[in-house]
Amino acid sequence: MTNEYFKNCPECQKDYEAKRLNQVYCSQKCKTRFNNRKVRLATNEKLGIIENTNSILWKNRELLSQYANQTISIHTINQKGFDKNFITRFSKIEVEGKKKNCSHIYDYYFYFLDSNSIKIGVERATATAS
Repeated sequence: MTNEYFKNCPECQKDYEAKRLNQVYCSQKCKTRFNNRKVRLATNEKLGIIENTNSILWKNRELLSQYANQTISIHTINQKGFDKNFITRFSKIEVEGKKKNCSHIYDYYFYFLDSNSIKIGVERATATAS
């Protein structure tokens, strides 16, 4: 065998003699270890994004709960850390005969009255027949 077959394993850093030119790892164990770590890192990254998003949603919900059934300046609630870009769903509601775009964060919702103020409401749980 020529020098092309002498390689260094990227997982364990050991020098080894490859059986094929395209062999990357010294053993199946190192190959599996590398791939498992790659999947674990990708999964942890996704979980971090989900946890961060959920944290923002719950902070938004908490702020809405403090001002439930009130009209408030968007500037005031934004100063407290509210992020209107994080919501759980959209809907349209009828207010004084006009359809309004409504943003929901779990069981609370808000809609813009004008460019500076929002109205915050609470969704009423529907009773189920037992």
